[in-house]
Amino acid sequence: METQPLQSFVPVRTSGTSRTVGAEVAVSEGAPVFVKAPGVRGAVVDRAGPWRASGDWWDGAYSREEWDVALGEAGLYRIFRDRLREAWFVEGELD
Repeated sequence: METQPLQSFVPVRTSGTSRTVGAEVAVSEGAPVFVKAPGVRGAVVDRAGPWRASGDWWDGAYSREEWDVALGEAGLYRIFRDRLREAWFVEGELD
């Protein structure tokens, strides 16, 4: 598969505001296979990741695992799993 650089990143918009939204993500063999969130729903047809990031252990630590997922005609999204809270989120749509 030929890849092209991503042109832009657009945060998820809900009710006129941009924000990260909670998601339900089905996982198989450690990788996301289906994503469901407000305004986003579909089977993962391609993916890249995971990329792991963590820090701020001295002041509100974070640890996350990020994926870029293609949901067919539904679009290309950046999702992440908050490894401390064991919760999934959609961070934005890639253009």
